[in-house]
Amino acid sequence: MKKIFYTAPSVKKAFKILQAISDSSSGMGVTDLSKQLKIGKSTVHGITAALDELGVIIRDPLQKKYSVGFTLLELGKKAYAKMELKEVTRKPMERLMERIGETVFLGVLNGNRVTILDVVESRNEMKITSPPGTRLPLLVGATGRALLAQLEKEKAKEIVQKMGLTRYTAKSVTDPRQFLKEVSKAREEGTLSTTRSTWQE
Repeated sequence: MKKIFYTAPSVKKAFKILQAISDSSSGMGVTDLSKQLKIGKSTVHGITAALDELGVIIRDPLQKKYSVGFTLLELGKKAYAKMELKEVTRKPMERLMERIGETVFLGVLNGNRVTILDVVESRNEMKITSPPGTRLPLLVGATGRALLAQLEKEKAKEIVQKMGLTRYTAKSVTDPRQFLKEVSKAREEGTLSTTRSTWQE
């Protein structure tokens, strides 16, 4: 018998609204959210009112824009505190930072993005850093390549083909074959697994 799953569209819309608000540095109003997400204003108004009542978002009465509320911060802190992964990886991350002299990130695959859970910053004055909770595009940067390197080859290819490669800088790789070769190299040279690579063509 085929299972029927309820997709809860209102919940998905609420998360889209919440994500858009959290991505904005100056907050977003109902009209802005409606235009950006292509959701009716009445629907946006109803969802934001409910989220505001729960303290998940906060409305500035003067600018009439929403920003992330303290309830969401509390939930995030509770979730972060329960993550044993960062406790297990902290010392290896510190040792790696000492060895290579660069900032070390702990990231996990979260949908089509990478969520940074922990960071050990380099002592160098010039360094790359992102605070825990930062969401990065999966196909950008070394963290995404490292995560893709742990997937089956066909699965990695499927993700690259589905998402596509965007040119963010002059050095961005936009050719899928070249990108997958770099993922293969990350797999071969990395220390995340001791098994022999199956990525060779």
